[in-house]
Amino acid sequence: MLSLLLVARVASAEAVDFRTVWNEVRGAASGLRAAESAKVAQEGESQIAGRHWLPRVYLGAKVYQTNDPGAAFFGLLSERAVTSADFDPARLNHPDAKTYTMGSVGVDLPLYEGGLRSANGDMQKELLVAADEHVRVTEIEHYAEAARIYGMCLAGRDRERRLLRVRDDLDELLKRYELGSKANPVGYSGLLGLKTLRNRVVGLLAETRAKTFALGRGLEAMGFRRAETWTPEKTNVSDFIATYLREADGADSARVREAQLKAGSMERVVQMEAARTLPRVGVFGEQSFAAGDRDRANGYTAGLYLQWNIFDPSDSGRSSTARSRAVSARYQVDAMAANERAEGQAMAAAAEALDENLKLMVSSEELLDEQAKVAATLFRNGSISALQMVEVASRRTDLIVDRSEAESRLVEVKAERVKRSSSLPSSVNGGVK
Repeated sequence: MLSLLLVARVASAEAVDFRTVWNEVRGAASGLRAAESAKVAQEGESQIAGRHWLPRVYLGAKVYQTNDPGAAFFGLLSERAVTSADFDPARLNHPDAKTYTMGSVGVDLPLYEGGLRSANGDMQKELLVAADEHVRVTEIEHYAEAARIYGMCLAGRDRERRLLRVRDDLDELLKRYELGSKANPVGYSGLLGLKTLRNRVVGLLAETRAKTFALGRGLEAMGFRRAETWTPEKTNVSDFIATYLREADGADSARVREAQLKAGSMERVVQMEAARTLPRVGVFGEQSFAAGDRDRANGYTAGLYLQWNIFDPSDSGRSSTARSRAVSARYQVDAMAANERAEGQAMAAAAEALDENLKLMVSSEELLDEQAKVAATLFRNGSISALQMVEVASRRTDLIVDRSEAESRLVEVKAERVKRSSSLPSSVNGGVK
């Protein structure tokens, strides 16, 4: 039942090229949207850190009622309304409850903070570049996965087409054999062999269609919403690889560049931690307002301040710890780059071997197809037995399966190579530049 359903869907499916598939995935992939949203958030962080040189402006206001001796007296002072009668001990110790209104507006401008804020601003800028690179990394990974699935769908479609030819040839042989069985010299074992091989081919067809259907579901999960009503365009796997899965360039991958940028930003953390032990200098000014039952008045305060933690145990060793972490991050990036280069060389060698093997398989398949035609003629003439026909058809089937698996493996290797690229292939439009 599942096989019939899959056949019906394939028959009514629309041919879609990979560029269309990628454009839909590019616009709908949740992982890519998350990376782009994270970049927007980092842009905000960078803008905030870039305004470190601006002064802090604040406003304060409060209204309160009190009979506290100290608060009441200083409230009168803020009003500039103290009289000699207010110094009576009884009134000082037991003032009446009164309502006061206080307000202030001030400015605080740091002149020097040991480079703390400027280092943070530089770090946020570097993290913004890293976030942009992360968008590129995510896009390349989504592209490589979409291309891998599409390429394997192509391999599955070609495998199905070749298996259908074998099945049709077997059906023709069985038809001729059953109609002329009395005069045919082939034994009963030959008939069983033909039927057994046909069952195997039918099973391989069902397996191929099921795998292709599952791959389509994978594209649907990535954002391609026509996964049940489409089929790959009419192109072979080799041409698809040459166009959309070209070899990665020799530059460091986008993943390595992202890691390098993040490691570089950790050098700024070293500067920020060192700034904790340096003095902080700034200027400030504040205008105050006070109002009460007697009067209202203004006042101001302005000056220069110095803050310096001569020793703080919580700051001790922070700079050296941050430096060790920065050095560790650099070494990790170096190791990552070296591993990628080694893996890239291994995959390049594997891809070359698979490509050569595929060329031999294609040549062998053409020879076997020709042999099958000759064998069919000999079988109809009674020159060879059904068992010999089974052997020829079985070799064709094995080669079809082997070729399909080699094509799928080559697609996977090439897709992994793309993941280690610095950018998308130039044949694809709409990528991050």
